[in-house]
Formats: sequence, structure tokens, C-alpha cells
Amino acid sequence: MSQPKVSVLTPIYNHDPKLVKECLDSLKAQTMQDIEFILIDNEAIPEAKELMKEFEESDKRFKVIHLEKNRGYGVAMNIGLKEAQGEYIGLVESDDIIEPDMYDFLYKIAKENDNLDLVKGSFSKYYGEKTFKNNLLIPKDKWDKVFKNSEIPELPLAHASQWAAIYNKEFLNKNGICWNESAGATHQDMPFMLKTWLCAQRLYVSSKVFYHYRLNNENSSTFQNDKTPWGSHNEYKALYKWIKNKKYEFPKECYEVLYRREYGNMTIFFNIYNMKTRLRFFITALYMRFNSILNHGKIEFLYFNDKEKEDFLEIAKHPIKYYRRKVMSEKAKEQKTKSILSKIAGTIFSVRNSENKKHKIITILGFKIKVKNPKYKAHVTIPAALANPAPKTVDNEKNFNNITKKLSEITTEIKNINNDNLVKKLDEITKRVNILTDEVLNINTIIQAQRLHEKTFGKYRNAFEGRDVVLVCTGPTAKNYTPIKDAIHIGINGAVYLDHIVCDYIFCQDFTDRQTNNETLNIAVNEYRPDTCKKFYGIIPPAMLKKVHKSIGRIPLSYSNHGMINQYILEEIPLHNLAYDISREPVGNFYGTPFSAMQFLMFANPKRIFLVGCDCSSGYAYNKEKNFISVTGQREIWINHIKPHMDRYFKNIEMISINPVGLKGQFKDVYTQSYVDEHPEIREENPEILSEDVALV
Repeated sequence: MSQPKVSVLTPIYNHDPKLVKECLDSLKAQTMQDIEFILIDNEAIPEAKELMKEFEESDKRFKVIHLEKNRGYGVAMNIGLKEAQGEYIGLVESDDIIEPDMYDFLYKIAKENDNLDLVKGSFSKYYGEKTFKNNLLIPKDKWDKVFKNSEIPELPLAHASQWAAIYNKEFLNKNGICWNESAGATHQDMPFMLKTWLCAQRLYVSSKVFYHYRLNNENSSTFQNDKTPWGSHNEYKALYKWIKNKKYEFPKECYEVLYRREYGNMTIFFNIYNMKTRLRFFITALYMRFNSILNHGKIEFLYFNDKEKEDFLEIAKHPIKYYRRKVMSEKAKEQKTKSILSKIAGTIFSVRNSENKKHKIITILGFKIKVKNPKYKAHVTIPAALANPAPKTVDNEKNFNNITKKLSEITTEIKNINNDNLVKKLDEITKRVNILTDEVLNINTIIQAQRLHEKTFGKYRNAFEGRDVVLVCTGPTAKNYTPIKDAIHIGINGAVYLDHIVCDYIFCQDFTDRQTNNETLNIAVNEYRPDTCKKFYGIIPPAMLKKVHKSIGRIPLSYSNHGMINQYILEEIPLHNLAYDISREPVGNFYGTPFSAMQFLMFANPKRIFLVGCDCSSGYAYNKEKNFISVTGQREIWINHIKPHMDRYFKNIEMISINPVGLKGQFKDVYTQSYVDEHPEIREENPEILSEDVALV
């Protein structure tokens, strides 16, 4: 047979042989002859194996792939997809049946419209009786037409029905679309459907019913009560990981569709979950996911109705109130409140020792944190030049015990809440738990920094004493800077693009790996003066990265495999603490690489720090098609955090702004002659000009 027009994948596991035969009979009845039916034997029962053999021997269109053991739905489907030779891919579940002309019709539509990405037919819900009714609920004006994905958002919000369609195989390969292979996963059809919709530029939905979806099969994953909700939750996690790895950003309307689809799946599955494990699923999946979307997903509720939006917000903001309202009947509320609250208290917080007693394991809202050696203290050495007292010693044991005490108090409060003030009190407690969660995560980050930073920064304590240091940022005024003779130059991020400045050190961190804006920056930093420029790569703590993964990506770990490169870790809580001794503390997280470099400079204790290109404005001193976003917001951080910190602890270091814009008047201001020539209005201020005897002309 020449190349098939369509390859149809059918995985077979434990379905009733009678249902499997009905399915295979409907495949054999297909009017299309240039078609292949790939049956995937995923450790099927013996009767089903015999059926597959019979169909393969009697009809050359059938082909059987035998797997040695049950590899799971995703693996089986991907093996079949790899073997498929067809121009288009179809799929039929082994307990469903299809109409004889299904693939002839769908393929004809695809070819008549210049090889559509996907063509979808309608389907019926089938109970074993011939009562076929269209169940693909989309507006009638969207039937039987070619659309772009964004023009038909109703499609992914309807039933997944991945099996009612054919997919252009070249389209699937080009976009890296396949099935999730996670062990024990369920509902893998849902992310496959969403991936195809997200990437489809031209698709067609027919009003004709071709596929009959059986609902009275007890072996279906739909009926596996305990597996279904968790499987769906994990499938969404895998889907968002796939989206993050794409090389382009989907429109915001696409994310709005995904949020509504996820809301629909998760709330339905919550309602069918058995009572024994429903609370754990609610707290660790529903609440934490919806809260994350609300705080970091910029959701606009474009495809939610008023009731759905109200429920979403209640789950995200007032989870206990929602849980109590949905799960308990009015009569039971009064009787069971204390019992429910006790269970909730245990779910919110617990702490225990590990088996070897070397770790404390804290569980907060289902999130487990393993903390090692909380008795380790970071002792800070105070430079003699400082007249003011240093910040307090970091005492992990004391912090850990204080947080544990506060969380224990909260669990006691929960158990003693009266019905009269239930909602108000739980709202207050939720806020306190969120704050304490950040503090616990921060202790873990502090301990990691104590292990890493002595190696990274220890040798730089007072290393620049008596020297001039230039912090090279990338604002437009950096073009007017002529390098100061004998000064140490420390660049951040795009400073590697400034050909007239040679940097001795470079700082770059995950926060600035904005892959949608500048995909080449980290490569350029890594390749910059590899044998002479020392580089420091900052790491965002894992918990924080989960919150900001849409705009931030990791600097590849392989980039640090060089003797001139060291890593440092940023603090878990933003805008919280400027590190005093970075050899023993995480670097304060102030939303920008310049502030990480400044903490290093203060630790190295130079005589003077010159700020170059720290304009706190939009624009850059180099010409790149894809630059970073405006940094006007950094001005407030310089004024409200950096300047007071230096005034208190580092009075011996003189701060000088060269060609200041946003920081004008905050430190000592000096100008280069070329900048004054370009801005003659500055002459009226009688500016101090950077002396030529300290500059290389």
C-alpha cells in the first residue's frame, strides 16, 4: 500500500472483548481504503489479543504493535504516533464506535482547504443504544467553516473529544505535540486537545456526528474516582511546562481559555472525589493552583460567567469558606464545624523530624519543606571602618522555632473558632499562613546560601579596599562614558554588548533571563572574555520560580561549568533584606541585577563606587532588536533601599553618579564632557566635569 491518507491509533488494554470487537468492526467498515489502523497491544487481555490477530490477518489495513507490558496510555499512543505513516492522524478508543464514512469525509475537508491543521467532527454520547445526539456544544455560526484558533475559543472549552478529529502529522511534528507519558496519569486527551488548539492556525469543525463515545464502560478512566482528579491536576502541570518550553508566547486570550478549562475540570473532579481524600485534594491542588493563577497569572475572567468567577475567587482567597459551603449540608455545618476545622488545621500545618532526626520536615498547605541543621548560625564579621553597628546575626534555629510557634498557635486558633466569626477569622489566618510560608521557605534559602556563598564570595571581603570601582549598567548614558583609569569595572547583563568598556566582572541572574525579550543574552554573557572576566550567575529559589515562570527562565546549569564562573542564590522574599555579609547570607532579592552587584560591592568595600548607565529610564546604550523592559521602577529601590543602607552601614564608601538621569541629586553627580555637549542645558547648573586625568581618552 502507498502512503496512507490517514493513520488511526487504537490502544487496547482491559476493555470488554465484546466492546473491542464492536469498535474494530466499525474500523473495518470504513469506506476509505488508503488508511491504516494501528492497534497498540498495551498488555491487553487474551481475548482482545486474539481479536487483534484476527483483524490483522483478515484486513491488510490493520497493523498490531505488541508492548511487552502495560506502558501507560501516553507511551502507547506516542509509540503508535511514531509508527504511523499517514498524512493525517486519527484515534479511536477501543470501546467506542465510528460511522463508516468518518475518515473519508474529514480527509476530504482537510484537502479541499489546503491541508488544514486539524478537522474535527461532532460526536454523540453513547450508552449502547442508538440514540445518537450531537454533544459538541459550540455556537451554530462556528460550524462547517475554517477558523484560526483564537476565533473559536468555544472549542477547547467544550468536551475534549480528541478522538473526533484528524490531525495533520506534519503539524504535530512541527509543534512537538504528543501525549504526556507520566506514569499513572489520567485524562491525557485533555492536554493533547489543548496543544493542538493552541498551535492550530487553520482548523475546521463539522456539524456531522461521526464518533460515538461510550459512557457505560466501568473500566473507563472517567470512572476511576481516586485517580481522575489527581491525574487531571498533573496533566495541567505538564501542559504549562510544555507551554513554557515553546519559543514564543501565546496570546493572553489563549491563557484565559486555559484558565477557564482548568477551572472547569478541577471543580468537577473535586465534586466527584470521595470524602476521604477530598480535603487534601482541595487544599493542595485546587486552592494552591487557583491562588497562584490569581496572584501571578493576570487573569481577566474573559470566559467565566459571574457564578464561576465568584467561585474561583472564593477558592483562591477564602478556601475554607468555599470548602465548608460546598461539602457540608446546612444541617451538618453546626455539628461538624469543630471536626472539619481540626482536620483543616492539620492540613494547613505540621512539623516533624525526619527518620534520622537530621532534618525538620515542615508541611504547609500540602507543601513539604525539608530543612537541614537549623542550629547553624551565620556569624557576621564587622569591618573596623564602620562606625554603626552591623545588622543582627542570622540565627536559623531561633527563626525556625519562632515560625513553628506561630504556626502552632494558628492551628490552635482554627480549632477554637466559633461559627459567628468563622469566615472573618479564617481570612485573617490565611494571610498569616501565607506570610509564614514565605518565612519558612526563606530559612531554607538562607541555609543554602550559607553553604554556597563562602566559596563564591568569601575571598572578596574587603578585596577592593582603597580602589575605585565602576558599576556598569546599560542605560543610554553609558555611551558617553570613557573608562576610568585603573578602576575595576563590574558590568551587569547587557554590559557585554558595550564594546568601549572592558568589564572585569559580570553579574547575570535568572531574573534577567527574559527569553521572550532577549533570547541571546545569557549566551553572550557566557562567551564574553571567557578567560579573563569573572562571572557571577544568580539563582532564583525554586518556590519563587514557580510563581514567575512565565516571564523568567533559568540560566542553563551547563553555563557554570567553568573556573571563572560562580553562582549565588537570591533571597526567597523580595524587597526584604539587603545582605550585609554575602558570604553567609542570600543576596537580597530586589528585582534587578544591579542591586545584587551592589551588595557584592559593599561587601568588597571599595573607596569609591561610580555608577555608569544607571539611568532608571527606558532605552539602552546598545542596539538590539529585543531588549529588556523599562527599568524606571528601579529608581525607588535605589532611593528607598540602597541609599539608606549605605548611609547607615557604609559611610566610608563614596557614591558618584556619572551623567545621572533618574538618580540625579541622590549621590554625588559628575558629568562627562561629551554628555554635557549633547545636553547644553546642563551647563546652567555649573556641573562638575569628570576630570580627564582620571579617564582614558
